[in-house]
Amino acid sequence: MASSSTRSLVDFKPLVPIWQEPEALDKVEETAAMVQLYNRWIASILEKNTEPTQDELEGPISFLRKWEGSKDEDRNAWAVALRHVVHSSRVERSTGSAGFHAFSQELVDMIVSRQGLDQIIVPESNREPLSDFCGQLGVIFHL
Repeated sequence: MASSSTRSLVDFKPLVPIWQEPEALDKVEETAAMVQLYNRWIASILEKNTEPTQDELEGPISFLRKWEGSKDEDRNAWAVALRHVVHSSRVERSTGSAGFHAFSQELVDMIVSRQGLDQIIVPESNREPLSDFCGQLGVIFHL
């Protein structure tokens, strides 16, 4: 159970609405296709092992990060499009993990700037615990 000083990432959704980044609307279709590929890959891993190791998850995470790395312009718009796609999912078992593996720094920067907090640097490595920077935000990410 979260303490009163922590909030779920969903609580921050109003801080990065898609309408505040008009360029994001043009990026939703491609983003949705990438998230769908990622989610299907993750689902196939979970069918074989309900508690996969980090090594088993490396493929889909690397895929998503390579796609993110190809986006040199409008990175905030891509981050907002990703957040919109992930939180629009109606898939019952979807955790939104794609939103943690791409454009993380941009998303955190947007939340931090709207909350008046100090800059927070997101860990580069997906092997570092996400809780390190989530704790600084006072956020619990539910994976």
